[in-house]
Amino acid sequence: MMRKSQMIFLVITFVCLLTIISIPEFIKSLTPNEHLETKKIKGGGIEYRLTQGNFHIGNDIPEGYYDVTSDGDNYFNGTELSDGDHFLGLRLYDSNIAQVTGKGTIKLKKSAFSPVSKEGDSYEIHHSGFYTVGKQIQAREYIITYETRNDEVLKEDPWFQIISDDLQKIIGGDSFGDANQFEVDLKENTWLELNQSGFSTNKNVSFFLRPVK
Repeated sequence: MMRKSQMIFLVITFVCLLTIISIPEFIKSLTPNEHLETKKIKGGGIEYRLTQGNFHIGNDIPEGYYDVTSDGDNYFNGTELSDGDHFLGLRLYDSNIAQVTGKGTIKLKKSAFSPVSKEGDSYEIHHSGFYTVGKQIQAREYIITYETRNDEVLKEDPWFQIISDDLQKIIGGDSFGDANQFEVDLKENTWLELNQSGFSTNKNVSFFLRPVK
C-alpha cells in the first residue's frame, strides 16, 4: 500500500507540474500585445489600433460593441475592409479571438449608435454593420433596397438580416440577388444587420429604408 508520505509527495509534485505548465500562459496574458496600440479619443474613450495578428477579447481589448475602421486593405474577423471603410456596431465577446490580416491598421472604438440619417420618413445607410431598431431606426414596416454608385458591378450581392435583441436568433433576412427590394417589418429591440457585398464592405453601396405606405 502507498504510504501517506508518498501520497503527499505525489500530490505536491502534480500541483507543481500544473503550476509550471500554467506559468507561460499566465506570463503571456500579462505581456502587452506588440500588434496593439491605444490612443485616447478627444471627448473621452479609447481607440484601439490593431495591425496583423490575433487579439484576445477580455485581455487585449474589452468586451463590447465597436465601430471598426480600416486604414489600408485588411480583413477583420473574416470581413474584408478596404481603405477608409467602416463596419459599425460589431459585438466582440469575452474570451474570443479577433484576427487582423493585411498590411494596414484596423481601428476600434466603442460604438456610438448614432441615429441613422433620415430624409422625411426614409433612411439612407452608408456602412455595413448592426443597427438597433427603436434607437437608430424607427420600428415599422419598410421597403429595403440598395443602390450602387456609378452602376458598379459588385463581386457579391448585398444582404441583410434581422436579429433578436441578444444577437442569438435570426428572425429574417435575404440576399439581394435577382430581387432588388424586400418588405420587412422591423420590431422594437431587434437588430438590422446590413452587408454591402457578401462579407466585404464597399463605399459605393448605400441601403435605403422607405416606409410601406
